[in-house]
Amino acid sequence: MATGSLVLPFKARGQPGVVRAAVTVNDNPASVECPGWARGFPICEATIDFEARGYAAFLGWVQLVRMGTSAEAGDHTWVTDPLELYEGLETPFGFYGLAPTLFDAPSRSDRSRDLDWYAESFLCVAPTAPMARDVEPVAGFSWGFLLANGELSIRTPERRSLATWSQHVPLLEARCPTWTFLGPSSA
Repeated sequence: MATGSLVLPFKARGQPGVVRAAVTVNDNPASVECPGWARGFPICEATIDFEARGYAAFLGWVQLVRMGTSAEAGDHTWVTDPLELYEGLETPFGFYGLAPTLFDAPSRSDRSRDLDWYAESFLCVAPTAPMARDVEPVAGFSWGFLLANGELSIRTPERRSLATWSQHVPLLEARCPTWTFLGPSSA
């Protein structure tokens, strides 16, 4: 099973920062509050080193997921991936706060069904003010897993161009109509 890590420099509110994303194998599900059948599936954790402090350090993670029966089946429908706690709330963020950590440990109890689970995770900033409802991506990466014929393979994190953000804007606007989704800054 593959595991890997990625370092992504970014800039937000004029301050430099770094995302450290790691995808590992969930070899101890109980230690991360997952059911036993999650063993072998991926864990993704992305931490942030950011020089800004206080409200200036407020950032958020927007994660979008597409799921289908195989990688060869073509593009599947994207969905937002908020924490269950946020379900029903109009927020694009799965995690938001002072240099928040993205954590996800997707799994399925039925390993007999093929599943291509692919995520694009974007670190975002509200460029006009820390608590504003405008969202701009500053770093992005993809990761996931493929379950095929009972075999599980993990996708290690890969840098995503911030230009890929634009393909998700219509979905985000439909899900969060009182928010503004901006393209990446050229700064």
